[in-house]
Amino acid sequence: MKAFLRKHREFWKTGKTNFALTVGLMLGSLFLVYAVYQEIGAGWKGYKSLRVVLTDTSVFIPVGGLIAGVVTIIGDLMMLWSDRSEKRIQEAAAEAAAAAAAAAAAEARAEGIAEGIAEGIKEGKAELAQKVIAWNFRRLEAEKNGQPFNEAPPTE
Repeated sequence: MKAFLRKHREFWKTGKTNFALTVGLMLGSLFLVYAVYQEIGAGWKGYKSLRVVLTDTSVFIPVGGLIAGVVTIIGDLMMLWSDRSEKRIQEAAAEAAAAAAAAAAAEARAEGIAEGIAEGIKEGKAELAQKVIAWNFRRLEAEKNGQPFNEAPPTE
């Protein structure tokens, strides 16, 4: 459907004059046929009837042009409205994309902070474990040598 609308928009931009002329010509032709039909129905009188048909048709030509112009203006207004609506839709989509990007960035930041905290806790536990092992090694050495060991454990 979007492809059809794009083609229609491109046609309207480049072929609007042709459209208006075609509509005017079609209306004039239809009126000419109608006028001939009416004159035949009233009894064709040769040249007089031909003159009446041509006079009526020439009077209708500006009216047909006006009708074609009104149809063209209506088409222009529809295109203008469509362009404005499309622009608003694109702006709303851009705002939604920006909001989604901001939310994703905030979520990524929060995840990074949580990962940093978890990594810091993990490193802190490893460091504490090393201190406890070193403390226990010193305690066992002191016991083995018969020396008093008064050092508080690193967990305190």
